[in-house]
Amino acid sequence: MTGYLFDYKSNTLVLPEIISWEISHTDGNAGTDNFEICCLYDSAMVSHLENAVRFKCEHEGQTVFYGIVDEYSVLSDVSGKTVSISGRGLGGILIDNKCRGQEFIACSLRDILDRYVKPYGITSIEGFSPRTVYGYSVSTGDSALSALSNFLGISANTVPRFSPAGELIMSGKTGKRWSCDDKKCIKTEITGKRYGVISHVDILTADGYRQTVKNEHFIQRGGLAGRVITVPRNTSWDMMKYSGKYRIEQSEKDSYKVELTVSEMFPVFPGDVVALTLPDAVCGDYHVSETTCFGNGNGYGTKITLTRQVK
Repeated sequence: MTGYLFDYKSNTLVLPEIISWEISHTDGNAGTDNFEICCLYDSAMVSHLENAVRFKCEHEGQTVFYGIVDEYSVLSDVSGKTVSISGRGLGGILIDNKCRGQEFIACSLRDILDRYVKPYGITSIEGFSPRTVYGYSVSTGDSALSALSNFLGISANTVPRFSPAGELIMSGKTGKRWSCDDKKCIKTEITGKRYGVISHVDILTADGYRQTVKNEHFIQRGGLAGRVITVPRNTSWDMMKYSGKYRIEQSEKDSYKVELTVSEMFPVFPGDVVALTLPDAVCGDYHVSETTCFGNGNGYGTKITLTRQVK
């Protein structure tokens, strides 16, 4: 595995051998991607570390992470000197930048990208054309990522994520298909829960409008756990519906999940589909929601979190 640091002038440093790592990717529902690596330290690296703004990691010729550098630390002990470098995916830039309040009569994806994505240097963007949203608003203090995520939730019912190579993916497209059974797993954990899952949400406005969003399949299974939320007076009907649907989907995200640990490096990424065959799990196709590839002197592997698509 090979790591690269890039400074604000685009100078490149090829890092010494990476001796330990933890590299995580998410589908956009569980925060941002992140990394932490450790390699041998050389005093010639000082200026590169101080000025580093981007990190890239390659494995077998494939880019498996591209993101921002947040922190580094140099450790000296009897074994020698090492440097640890950590950071986040490009979504971290959008989280760090807050917005001014803005109301749109009609808002397109181009409006969102031009105001809240491209100004922060994110230019590798999937071609995608969701519908225009009428009466869309961004509140003062919202992050640029929230402005993008809320728009996509309303217009296309998708969540933005970044590919391992740093491309902004917005369509929710499915990646590759991978098969997994108990022979590939060195550890499995299956979790199912009902507590916290929402059956319905009542959305109220100050001027008396009300909309109810229901979780029909949970209600059919005997679920009864309602929520009431209030939204500003000028909130559009689409935004009200999205607010309720988002609450329900978030409550269900971990209602049934499977966590696998396999002795492979980067076998899948979020957005991929796993055809799962395990004796104690519900077999079928699962969505990869999060992956963490780890390694050190004792070995390596990947932890994969799978969730079922809600029907």
